[in-house]
Amino acid sequence: MTNSNELSRETSPYLLQHANNPVQWHAWNTENLKIARELGKPLLISIGYSACHWCHVMEHESFEDLEVAEILNQNFYCIKVDREERPDVDQLYMAAVQIITRRGGWPLNCFAFPDGRPFHGGTYFRKDDFIRVLNAITREFTGNREKLEDFARRLSSAIRSNDDLPAAVSVNTLPQEFLNKVDEAIIQWSPSFDLRDGGMSGAPKFPMPNNLSFLLRYGFKRENQAVLDFVRTSLIRMACGGIYDQLEGGFARYSVDALWKVPHFEKMLYDNGQLLSLYSDAFLVFKDEVFRDVVRQTAEFLVQQYQDKSGNFFSAYDADSEGEEGKYYVWKPEELESILSDDELRLAKLYFRLGDESLWEHGNYVLQRNPEFGPITPEVNALLTKLSRIRKNRIPPALDDKTITSWNAMALSGLISASRILGNRSLDVSINNSLDFILQNQIRFENNRPLLWRTYKNGESRIEAFLEDYAFLIDALISSYEWNFNEERLRMARDLAHSVVALFYDGSRGMFTTSQLDSTDLVHNGIEYFDNVIPSANSVMCRNLIKLDKYFDLPHFRNSADEMLRKIAPGIAQYASGYSNWMHAIFDQYDSGTELVVTGANAINAAKDFRKYYLPDVVLAASNSSSEIPLLKDRTGDSLQFYLCTNRACGLPLTDKTEVLNSLLNTA
Repeated sequence: MTNSNELSRETSPYLLQHANNPVQWHAWNTENLKIARELGKPLLISIGYSACHWCHVMEHESFEDLEVAEILNQNFYCIKVDREERPDVDQLYMAAVQIITRRGGWPLNCFAFPDGRPFHGGTYFRKDDFIRVLNAITREFTGNREKLEDFARRLSSAIRSNDDLPAAVSVNTLPQEFLNKVDEAIIQWSPSFDLRDGGMSGAPKFPMPNNLSFLLRYGFKRENQAVLDFVRTSLIRMACGGIYDQLEGGFARYSVDALWKVPHFEKMLYDNGQLLSLYSDAFLVFKDEVFRDVVRQTAEFLVQQYQDKSGNFFSAYDADSEGEEGKYYVWKPEELESILSDDELRLAKLYFRLGDESLWEHGNYVLQRNPEFGPITPEVNALLTKLSRIRKNRIPPALDDKTITSWNAMALSGLISASRILGNRSLDVSINNSLDFILQNQIRFENNRPLLWRTYKNGESRIEAFLEDYAFLIDALISSYEWNFNEERLRMARDLAHSVVALFYDGSRGMFTTSQLDSTDLVHNGIEYFDNVIPSANSVMCRNLIKLDKYFDLPHFRNSADEMLRKIAPGIAQYASGYSNWMHAIFDQYDSGTELVVTGANAINAAKDFRKYYLPDVVLAASNSSSEIPLLKDRTGDSLQFYLCTNRACGLPLTDKTEVLNSLLNTA
């Protein structure tokens, strides 16, 4: 017997999954937090997301169980949170659980006082263990409150200390000293590289696109062949492994083994958006057609299976279908033998490496690509098309169909990168549709200031945006400007950055807070600065400030970025993988960056040609006519001209595009 609870009024697919649990769940909102304080019960704050396999397991074992529900309903005020909707809530209580247990993950279950101060928590609990924990907490809360209060005070202090950064380097530190710290970080980091199979040594293996993106840039700039070889090996192994959907494109979230063979089958929009950008850049560096195959397939996958007719992108595909993890994706040997002709089967065995190395549990094949096969041929494409068509008759994994602004921005940036190497007009339509959707639905104005919404579903924008939404959208708008040179989008990026500074910048800490400064529904408004699977919003924002300063000459943006980099620089060498996007920012700010300004007749088309090359240090601006963008202002004329500038100081105009390109490639 189940009863509909308050979550039935929510739009998050994850929350709706729990709407018929016998647990009387409540949503995280101001009204419910006030009620919780008035009731005085301890809080269970349970956090997960719709594509999470172990979240489903715990729901079935515990949250659908009447015995567990009775204990929870009687003794706790239970709040269910979608971590994708509320990254600020997830960040706070994940920090608490990591301090308590030395590990984290989802489902995340944290216990707190009625005012939200955490005092205990964990991740997945088996039913019997969960009941023991619930009963113990009930006894302690009623009979030993002072002990829990003391622990909560110490835990809150530890959480606040997580925001502390090492003492900043001197304001007089020279650019070369920052760059030396990056070199030192690579030396410390490289022993953990898996040179045979790519990625970091051991299992599980996460793609970590930003880590590989920076290492690609570092190896390219420093002409470090060992680093470039590691990046190429990683990308080849990932593209050929089971973590990549060999039939339709798109990457799963991670591989449970060290060989990229068996994925945790959920597919997240944020992974695939970032990996599109990474593989597009890698193709420009290595000219490997396998990388172009990945870009083409994954771009088609996002457009065909994630993007709806309005232009927005959905969030994730579940790992499970029909109650089994990976059932949609795997194949029985006898099934392939029955549906393929002899010639097709021979090709499949060669292309997918069908044999013992591709077998998984229960006698299933996880399809992998033979790295020695080379680019996809017409015969292989026909095989992939046939298998994909047959697979579509299966029951697919569930789709989380909410829209998240930051993740849409990552997908948008990835598709813009893909467009550089594919030249696909239909892809360009999808990019413009995505941009139009965000600009028309997720931005509102208050006192002439642009403000963002985080989520969108069923025609409704909800939840005020967090720092990551602003940061990644600004980044995507800058990318879109360098894609088609629409100045309105660049100005919107600048205006949103001004909003970020006003709403999120904590001058006392020299960083941006996750939630707006005036947010009151959390006991601590954290600062997140470590780069992870998704780069930290602070590092993305730092890079945005650097780029916007180059376009608009905004000294306060430049100074804020300098301060952020001085604060993080001391920690880079000790934890390089957690600072990869910050190292991008150091290169952006302190290395030999160039602004390329193209003006005059047919300037925009001429500028677009430079996108066909890997030029990570180049900020690109172009206009066929006059422009008020400071980087372009007073440099326009009738004839086609190229200006090479450094820190807004430009040389004499050049007229030979080949000469300009050679100069950029030689200084890269």
